[in-house]
Amino acid sequence: MAYRRLLTLTAIISSLVGAVAVYLVISIPNDLKSDTLLKQARHELERGNRDKARQSLSRIVQQYPRTDAAAAATVALLTISDQDVRELRSQFVQVRADRDEERKQINLLTRQVGEVPNLVAAAIPPPAAAATAAIPSPKKKTTAHHKKKATGRRRG
Repeated sequence: MAYRRLLTLTAIISSLVGAVAVYLVISIPNDLKSDTLLKQARHELERGNRDKARQSLSRIVQQYPRTDAAAAATVALLTISDQDVRELRSQFVQVRADRDEERKQINLLTRQVGEVPNLVAAAIPPPAAAATAAIPSPKKKTTAHHKKKATGRRRG
C-alpha cells in the first residue's frame, strides 16, 4: 500500500514537473521573441517611426498575448494613440486659427475693394463738368446780314 501511494505521488510530481518543463520550453522562446520585438518597437519610437513601432507592438499583442511584453506593448500602443490625438488636436486648433486669420484678411480686402469705386468717383470729376471745362463753347459770328435779320425780327 505504501508502495502504491509512493508510486502515485511520484507520478503526480513527475507530471507537474513535465508540465512546468513544457510550459517553460514553449513560453521562454515566446518571451524572448516578444522581448526582441518590443526592443525593436522602442528603437523605432526613438527614431520617430511611429507607424513601424505601432506595427511591431500590434504583432506582439496578437502573436504573444500572454507575455509581459504584450502588456507593455498594449500600454505603449495606448500612449502612442494618446500622443497622436494630442497632436491632431493642436494641429486642428492651429488650422482654425489660420482660417480665422484668413477670414479677417478676406473681410478687410472685401471692404477695401468695396471702397475703390467711391475713391475713383471722388478722384474723377463728373463727365459734364469735365467736358465743359475742357472744351470752350464756340461763339457765333454775327455778320451784317445776320444783324439785319435779327433787328428785323425784333421790330416786326
